[in-house]
Amino acid sequence: MVSHKHILLIICCYWALMQQAVSQKQIDFELGVTRMNLDFKKKADDRKQILRLIKESGAKYVRLSGPKNSQAIPQVIDDIKYANCLGLQVYIALYKAKELFPPNERKVPFLNTKASYRFSSIDLESYTLFLKNILAEVKAQDAKLLGIEVFNEPNFGFNGDIIINKNKQPGIIINEHTQSEDVVFMQGLNKIEEGFNKYGQLLKITKEQINATFKGQEAPKVITASLSLDNQLSNWEFGTRKRVNVVDPGYFLRFLAGKTNKNETDYLQYADKIGTHYYPKLVNDQSEANEIPHRILSKITENTNKPILISEFGISRKRVNNENDRYQHFKIAIDALQNSALLKNEVVYIFSFDINDTHKIFDEGSLLPCADIYNYYN
Repeated sequence: MVSHKHILLIICCYWALMQQAVSQKQIDFELGVTRMNLDFKKKADDRKQILRLIKESGAKYVRLSGPKNSQAIPQVIDDIKYANCLGLQVYIALYKAKELFPPNERKVPFLNTKASYRFSSIDLESYTLFLKNILAEVKAQDAKLLGIEVFNEPNFGFNGDIIINKNKQPGIIINEHTQSEDVVFMQGLNKIEEGFNKYGQLLKITKEQINATFKGQEAPKVITASLSLDNQLSNWEFGTRKRVNVVDPGYFLRFLAGKTNKNETDYLQYADKIGTHYYPKLVNDQSEANEIPHRILSKITENTNKPILISEFGISRKRVNNENDRYQHFKIAIDALQNSALLKNEVVYIFSFDINDTHKIFDEGSLLPCADIYNYYN
């Protein structure tokens, strides 16, 4: 016979399970976090502490920077292995290391805040050797690596080929139909296309080197450099103010797929996933929010059916009233992504964990309220 004590225990357990179900929401994708430049922390203990904090936040996936040079490869692999030990799954975004370029190559300034090497100047042999060394160490150390993102923002600030107008003309969105009577501008446009062709070859090299290293075993996926997507790219307000041009993400994908008159080689076949950034417009109405993912991500979905990996998704602290308001906007935006059905079985990486003052979710020794999304979802 079941005692009253056992019945009471069963009721309490059932109540606890129901409370948990009420406080959690199911989504078809996972939530991770981006933590770039972890290697800036020179002490291994400091890097391990950050990874432990990420684990404690509830995130299960983390995007890290690749090695800044060949000498840094062992350190990055150690960080990946430690993250693996914590139960974190890792993918890395490759860094455009200086050794990948000709000796006298210089970075191109961008808005007086950062500079980047040109995609068109990458030395393919140097890239192949650099990547081969990374993959060899990953395999030798039995590090578990989900994927390799081949650089970042190919259509904007992290590509030194992107033109900044020096004649005070507002920035434009560049695509295959762009023409100008400005000779210097057209020379710059040719450089962008030369860089995209070089980038396509990098995807091919990456896939071939991964296949050669892992030989049919479970291997890292190839992820294209994360695209810079504006809320409504047709209204390039930032470029208008700053004279900054941006390449239409759709054009970048069409170029790689061999669907333009400047390239007929399908380089996109070597990519497993399409990387992108995702910073949605903030709205309070869920039905209005539900329209945003399709509008932003249409630049991808209209040009390829490959899975989408959102490597950066964030809500700026400058755009909300307070941290609780920010948390609510996170939930609205995540629910909209869920309702879009565009990301089944993928991972969305929150930008960022503890760096970047406007977007961090961990500050002054503690998680901010928005970090509760890891507990709220799934």
